[in-house]
Amino acid sequence: MKYQFQPQQSLRKKDQFRRLFRCVEHRIVTDFFNIYFNDNRLIYSRLGVIVPKKNIRKATARNSFKRIIRESFRLRQHNLKPKDILVVANKKAGFLTKKELAVNWKKQLEEL
Repeated sequence: MKYQFQPQQSLRKKDQFRRLFRCVEHRIVTDFFNIYFNDNRLIYSRLGVIVPKKNIRKATARNSFKRIIRESFRLRQHNLKPKDILVVANKKAGFLTKKELAVNWKKQLEEL
């Protein structure tokens, strides 16, 4: 079993994000991030991460947030059903430590 995050597992195009926002089937709202997800017809899950500059000011913190979310997804992707998942950071996410963020995201992944 390979634990890689392939380029096709990433939501990258504007229309992919737009489609997910428009036709969202499921939503999880936490204090630190909002998660939107739909089932997809592929054999793997895909992940998109949005970290608005107004919510987390420093670029290093935004990149760190995205890195932790992707890494945790990479390690747990085999336990997920095929879904398109979009994570949007809230203002409170900027105050989390890396470990707290990883624990919160892991908990949410288990609910998907």
